Amino acid sequence: MAIPASLDVDLFVLPKGAYEFVLARFKRWEEAHPGEARRELWRIGLHRRPLAPGDQVLSLAGERGAGKTWLLQYLAQHDRHLSPRATYLDLEERFEHDEPERYLQAVRRRLEENGDPRRVLLLDAVPPQLDEHLRGVEDEVLRVCLAQHSSLVIMALDHPSQVCWRSPSLRGGGYHQMGTFPPPLTQRHFQRMQQSGLLRPGCEVGELLKDTTGLPLLNYLLATHPRIEAFELLLEHWFSRIPLDERERVRHYLVAVCLLEVLEHGSIQKMLEVYYHYMPDAAGYPAHASGVRNVLQKYWLAQPMPGSPGRITLVSSVRHAVEELLRTREQSLHLLLLEMAKVLCGSRS
Repeated sequence: MAIPASLDVDLFVLPKGAYEFVLARFKRWEEAHPGEARRELWRIGLHRRPLAPGDQVLSLAGERGAGKTWLLQYLAQHDRHLSPRATYLDLEERFEHDEPERYLQAVRRRLEENGDPRRVLLLDAVPPQLDEHLRGVEDEVLRVCLAQHSSLVIMALDHPSQVCWRSPSLRGGGYHQMGTFPPPLTQRHFQRMQQSGLLRPGCEVGELLKDTTGLPLLNYLLATHPRIEAFELLLEHWFSRIPLDERERVRHYLVAVCLLEVLEHGSIQKMLEVYYHYMPDAAGYPAHASGVRNVLQKYWLAQPMPGSPGRITLVSSVRHAVEELLRTREQSLHLLLLEMAKVLCGSRS
């Protein structure tokens, strides 16, 4: 799949809100732990601001493709404030080591490259479940860095409640929700790709702006691939974390409910009836509305609606991609589902 994993600073657009959040917390941490050259200032009357519980751990949460990895890599490589103190760790690299002890040794070697004990640890791809590789890292590296060296930990999560660590010191702290780019940043992102010669032939920035939700990954895919292929690649990226034997069933569920603004049990059931009447042999039937919603939430394809925690909705970029593929490839089914969705929406108004 042609998605760049490593930062290309020529394409990078700084997500302002997330960066300001990190920088403010970093400066607070730095003021609480001044370097040796600054200690004299505290002795002559300046008072350092004490850290509150949890101020040593920050989380950047956001859907897949929101730019968490590139932001952490930017902080590690290019930011004048954090880079001198930062060590970047991609926790996905643990799968390259058969033995947990070998991965622990690799992490320690990475930390030794930065001799400052009060380092900033940038943890990418923090999973929701702990495994043996990460158990040793938590016990022998992260807890030590926090307790003995007062390190700052910044980690990337899919969701703030889904973090593998057992220690309360690693589960607290503040978090920032990284959303999609607003239109001005999206336009700047497309312009960066245009300047780098990445836009596919005949592609116009104005047309791309109509197709994207502002998700950085979707921006990149639409700029570099044919439109429908871009949506397929986005879903492939999401589905890569779903077990192979579950993917077909989950895809059918997504298509059935993609036109619903809110995933309520009664609405889901009606949409399932329309879908499976049209496609009686589709995997996953018969299905119950609660089971469908639970599966979509399990794989983070659905989430609480911002500002309305009790209401569940599909992730916007996923919903957009599924609907566009449905509209293009199954026009009759799209019309049937659209008609039912309008009826259901009217019944709630």
